[in-house]
Amino acid sequence: MADIVKATLHGVLGVEVTPGTAVVGTKQMLSFGFDRPKPMGEGQKLTPQGYKVPTTVVPVGRRWAEGAYSGVMDFNELAYILASLLNYTAPTTEGINAKHWVFTVQAAATETRKYYTLEHGNNQHAVQVPFTFFNSLKMDMSPLVQTIGGNYMGQALVDDITQATSPTILTQQVVPPQNFAVAIGATRAALIGVQQVETATAAGTARRPRPARHPAPHQRLGKRHPMPGDQAQNQRRNTQRHRPRLPRCLPRPRQNLRQARHRFLGLSGQPSQCPGSARHSVLVGTRPLPWPTRLIPAPARGFAPVTAAAVSGLASDRLRDRK
Repeated sequence: MADIVKATLHGVLGVEVTPGTAVVGTKQMLSFGFDRPKPMGEGQKLTPQGYKVPTTVVPVGRRWAEGAYSGVMDFNELAYILASLLNYTAPTTEGINAKHWVFTVQAAATETRKYYTLEHGNNQHAVQVPFTFFNSLKMDMSPLVQTIGGNYMGQALVDDITQATSPTILTQQVVPPQNFAVAIGATRAALIGVQQVETATAAGTARRPRPARHPAPHQRLGKRHPMPGDQAQNQRRNTQRHRPRLPRCLPRPRQNLRQARHRFLGLSGQPSQCPGSARHSVLVGTRPLPWPTRLIPAPARGFAPVTAAAVSGLASDRLRDRK
């Protein structure tokens, strides 16, 4: 058998006079299409004790077929879905060619529905599903696009039939996304003049104004980047700059000693308590100072005389540190 060309697969509906009695399909839909129906329901196999293979077969209790459909909304073809999904009343004529349909949801009573015979396939191979009805519908409406989709189901699938060759194609009346208007009312007459829930943005149709979130003086027009010369704001820092910190390690003798002057202990400028200490005092002269004395900064030498005992003690401390 030759492969089925999937591009030519399509569904044809026929309105059943008696639900469950198959009829020839007469209407072909262009706004939505059917997925290939899948047969559902299968028997049960049982492997008795002591056997390695199943030998007992339970017959199928019920067989059915189901599938999905998808497409867009069309005024003429959408009624076929709603009349099978919801309770409907016979349409009335309005104007010249218009039909007025009313669909309701029954809380407890049995709905009046339409049932169809679905023929799906092409001239190579086709199947038939009697007692087909739509059991779900999803409608997406927005100013940009509108779509529909859902599922259908019916009785057991009848394989290898001859599909209708010349079904009737309805005149297309696709629903424009810009024409959606939703209103709430108890009756149709009450819908006239009521406030719409939402109106799509069609050409020349203004949106319903939305209330401002904040009063006008408190509205933010937008974030403005600071311009040159503007005063800095929202900076959590002290306006007085701190002087740079000195390094944690003491510099070597050959380095600049001015940065380390607060690291040394200044000697007191008071006269010595020992009467003989004046004889051994070292006066500051023009001759170069000993090398240990150079470690004391000039400001410290200016306000406190350096004694020989202090110099020798300082030198001995440095020698002890080197050991």
